[in-house]
Amino acid sequence: MNIIDYIPKGKDNAITREELVKLTGFTDRIIREQISQARRDTAIINNQDGRGYYKPSDREEIERYIKQESSRAKSIFWCLRGAKKALKEVQNG
Repeated sequence: MNIIDYIPKGKDNAITREELVKLTGFTDRIIREQISQARRDTAIINNQDGRGYYKPSDREEIERYIKQESSRAKSIFWCLRGAKKALKEVQNG
């Protein structure tokens, strides 16, 4: 089974993980792992709006997704800054 085969094209056709679990018979955890692996080779979008996953149908969808995930990655990076600072303080004690 290839998870890509279950993910539709276009935002209006998005499929939730819950639906993927029902269709495939796999656990939510396995579905998340397979999506994570598939994303290394294929654009699979999840706009964080609860509608689910889909393959992009046009350039704008891909660009929006790249912008969304880049912003998210930057936010995570900056949040780690405080934790790294605290770790140094604890190590230097």
